[in-house]
Amino acid sequence: MGAAAAEREPILVQDTSADPRYLSLSDIVRSELSVPMIARNRLVGVIDVQSTKLGAFRDYDRTMVRLIAGRVAAAIDNAQLYRRAERQYRTIRTLTRISQEFSSILDLDELLTNVASSVRGLISYDAFSILLVDGAVLRHRFSNRYDQRIKLDNVPIGKGITGAAAASREVVRVHDAMADPAISLLIRESVLSSPYR
Repeated sequence: MGAAAAEREPILVQDTSADPRYLSLSDIVRSELSVPMIARNRLVGVIDVQSTKLGAFRDYDRTMVRLIAGRVAAAIDNAQLYRRAERQYRTIRTLTRISQEFSSILDLDELLTNVASSVRGLISYDAFSILLVDGAVLRHRFSNRYDQRIKLDNVPIGKGITGAAAASREVVRVHDAMADPAISLLIRESVLSSPYR
């Protein structure tokens, strides 16, 4: 399957025991046909057909599965495009509503609470905070957190993920904050120094 995906070509193996690419997941599989699904020159997936008989598949089978793979790939691609378009529409609709609602809110606490709620409608999060610039630091102004033991203090601009985002004026996304020693140390210190510990 992996070879068919990498080469973007159907692979017909009449005897899996004689092919070094075969990953033996089952002792009874003797022949295999793997056909990549490609839509708009993009690999969508692979259709894989297996048999317990040696030499079970012919060129006709490869041609038929290839035709099916093309139709299935187009259908999957269309469904993915529709899902992306629907998500973009929902996002635009939500941003428009947020813009209209927020322009009429004059109380800062109410505004920040509504921002957190609206963002949750678009993005699933466990913690949400807003820090505002005050000279060379970011002052904590609002949080909606899963763990109240973590006390958010002021963050110097340029320090940590939040400070780096402020300093660079760019989005900073970290896939595994605990993998960064400096960040995990800050998180542990924050929890350990919490008065709720």
